[in-house]
Amino acid sequence: MNKLVYSLLFSFALTIPLGYAAPAFAITLTEISTGFPSPIGIDHHEEGAVDKVVMSVNYNLGVPNNFVLVASDGTQSAFSGISGFTDEVKIATARTGSVFPAGTLFTGNGIDGEIARINPDGTIFGNPWVSLPGAGNGLMRGSLYVDTTGVYGGDLIVVTTLGEVWRINSAGVASFIDDVNVHLEGVTTVPSDAAQYGPLAGKIIAGAEGVGLLYVFNSAGFVATYDVDVNIEDIDLITGTENFYGVNFGTSRLLGAPASEFAAMAGDILLTSEFGVSPSGLYVLSWNGVSLTAPQLPLSPGSETPGQWEHVTFSSAGIGVVPPTDQVIGGEIIPIDTTALLIAGTQSSSVWMISGVGLAAGLGFIFLRKKNF
Repeated sequence: MNKLVYSLLFSFALTIPLGYAAPAFAITLTEISTGFPSPIGIDHHEEGAVDKVVMSVNYNLGVPNNFVLVASDGTQSAFSGISGFTDEVKIATARTGSVFPAGTLFTGNGIDGEIARINPDGTIFGNPWVSLPGAGNGLMRGSLYVDTTGVYGGDLIVVTTLGEVWRINSAGVASFIDDVNVHLEGVTTVPSDAAQYGPLAGKIIAGAEGVGLLYVFNSAGFVATYDVDVNIEDIDLITGTENFYGVNFGTSRLLGAPASEFAAMAGDILLTSEFGVSPSGLYVLSWNGVSLTAPQLPLSPGSETPGQWEHVTFSSAGIGVVPPTDQVIGGEIIPIDTTALLIAGTQSSSVWMISGVGLAAGLGFIFLRKKNF
């Protein structure tokens, strides 16, 4: 049974000195479930007592259904009665602590500029929930992401196939950020920690697989591009306390790895490449105080080798041989005061823990975690 408990855990061992580079730890990817029909998108999903992952399937017509939930034993069941969303259906979900109800799912519906919103129980909130202003916006097969840093107010961030970037609040009001006229794919928001993230701190970052560049935006628009030698398919912040799950489109399987495999990389950014993935197709993006580097993660002997990645995620859900973990729901920069520790806001039926994963110049990057039982 869940209990209401609060605790604070500040880890001061992980400092960020100049010259830091992401270590290339070998990881073991395990095939953890039965096959899926042409899977594309994936994200963490919470609704009820047990966290799961939700996936988009049946590319590219979305028939007979668009979404499935994956249970702890790897079995799949239909999520929502929605069908017929076409093209690559990318998804983003809200977590506990979001301005949206936890488990809310956002996706494109295959129509230019339209975003659907699905309730945590699979019922439709709005299709479309938002129609982006203007014409020729592009499809949401770019990517969608619900901000967890607080830098962008917990809003939904979307990037499109035609290079547009938008920010959408909980009322469904869309704010245009910029148009870079290139297919953007993979998007996340970066915590405001300049020591750890350098020029990416506090920014929106998106991949542009076709041109091999990382695009950077702030709330006012385009900032810069960086060549990190990765054709980016997806982008995810490594929490270090959640399990990794990735859609191996090449074999229609789900690959996973326990949180322990990524613990030493907590706070870094995972880049996924769709093609040329030998051996892993996974890269760890970090700031070394001078430049951005993105070495590829090697695979351990005996690891499954992905045939073609689509999207990946980190989740507290346990599936197959991968056990459940704590759920990370947000991160921010706060001053570290050892005589007056910050106490998390009240939240029932959960255990909350705050852990620092990078400290520099008196500031700590804080991950807020929800304990799963």
